[in-house]
Amino acid sequence: MNRLFSLLLLTLPLPALAWDASVGVLAGTAIDMPDRVSSGSTRFNPGGSLAIPIRYRIGEAAFLRAAVRLDAATGHDQVTWNAAAGDRMLRMSSRDHWSLLGAAALTVGGEVRVPAEWAVLPYGGASIGGTWVGTWHSFGVSDSGVDTRMLIDPAQNDLNDGNNIDPWASGFAILAEVHLGAAVPLSDTVELQVETGYSMAYLPEADLRKATPGLDARRSAFGWNPVRIQAGIAFTF
Repeated sequence: MNRLFSLLLLTLPLPALAWDASVGVLAGTAIDMPDRVSSGSTRFNPGGSLAIPIRYRIGEAAFLRAAVRLDAATGHDQVTWNAAAGDRMLRMSSRDHWSLLGAAALTVGGEVRVPAEWAVLPYGGASIGGTWVGTWHSFGVSDSGVDTRMLIDPAQNDLNDGNNIDPWASGFAILAEVHLGAAVPLSDTVELQVETGYSMAYLPEADLRKATPGLDARRSAFGWNPVRIQAGIAFTF
């Protein structure tokens, strides 16, 4: 009976059950948008963005999508620390020092595509996942006169080394994103893709690593919510 059942399955039409898979590589720019969390104290310039999306077909026009994403941008964030003023302790802040943001994210979600044999195939979807975000700084005396050199602990930093990594911060956050794109088939297994998307992640306040002990130096909370514009190639197998 089991053998007969197996033979019947082999005779059924199975195109609808095909699990086509594709792997893509997309590169472009990430444009940080204003966020209410930092009230404008943290903002990054347009930077680079790289994504590796993997798709699995689960229907005629539906896909599961997982993506690894890397972002980098320069700009400024806000750091705060304690400073003594007589018998009082004040909370000082700096927001015009140079900063570098680096982010790595992994998301999983769904995607739909127009089920037609057009020259250009629109698609879109939404995903959720997690991201690790780090911010590195260059401390000193800013153009506005704010001195952040006291944040650099001599015991953990080489002040004579121009390549010294000044106090920095990192954190993990939940990330949600949406995307829209268009695919242009170049062959049966290769297609050109152009994609735009928007993602949102809340980064809580984080301690500055390698900072002078006793100052309670922290990077302030902010929202990392870039708009991305990317283009690349996807391979189906």
